[in-house]
Amino acid sequence: MTHSNSAKPGIVLKIQKELMAGQLNLPVLPDLAIKIKKQIDNPDISMKQLATYIEAEPALTAHIMCVANSALFHGVEKVQVLQAAMTRIGMQSISNLAFSYCTKSLFKSRNRASNQLLKQTWQQSTYCAALSATLSKHCKLFDPDRALLGGLMQDIGSLPIIDKLSDYPDTLEDPALVDEIIQRYSSQVGIQILSSWHFDDDLIEVVRSRENWQRDEHAEPDLADVVNVARLHCYIGTEKAQQLPSINQIPAYKKLPCGELSPDQSLEILKDAKQEIAEIQKLLL
Repeated sequence: MTHSNSAKPGIVLKIQKELMAGQLNLPVLPDLAIKIKKQIDNPDISMKQLATYIEAEPALTAHIMCVANSALFHGVEKVQVLQAAMTRIGMQSISNLAFSYCTKSLFKSRNRASNQLLKQTWQQSTYCAALSATLSKHCKLFDPDRALLGGLMQDIGSLPIIDKLSDYPDTLEDPALVDEIIQRYSSQVGIQILSSWHFDDDLIEVVRSRENWQRDEHAEPDLADVVNVARLHCYIGTEKAQQLPSINQIPAYKKLPCGELSPDQSLEILKDAKQEIAEIQKLLL
């Protein structure tokens, strides 16, 4: 379905005005993530006490066990109990994984059309997250679980935008218009969300830098560089790739020890890690 020239700018302008006025409905951090963070931030809590607390959440417990035995934290032996899994992962990584686990619940809507779009967005986010984690792991610069969370957070600003677009059902049938609006406002809205959640500056910078391919803030690589390289890699083989720079043309690639590119301009280390990436993404779906 196409739209008239008058309808398109009207919707964009309305979203812009609501954004400027702070009227978009920003998602609230899930209670479970808040509770886990509060426990982890307690300097007196032991790993055993935290394990006892998490065990009251069977689904999160199962998730942590799967992650601890996955390619992300590959150990020689498979762990069988939660405390052993948490010891392998580490306290801070548990916080990152709890946030990653809880984020999925936000990508849902009662509106059928917007729910489908949210599902597609989550699929894309999990792929970017898996690539980010794998790239970070092989570059040995940042914790893979942190990169995983960063990859998931890059599209968090899409949530209230898609929610607002559900007020205009016809817009959801126009992929080009939806993509244009998300591209224009997702980063700005995402910064608002993560700031309201009191997330650390490195994750806010990841969202601020969403698809800013020529970003070159610092001489040393940071988490945003990892996620942007991973995100650009996501588009290889798609129509959108034709409009984007190749990976070796962006500053982030030149800062990271990413290794060689294949003839199709993809990262060899990520091509070789396809099974690992698929396994990590599966943990999030």
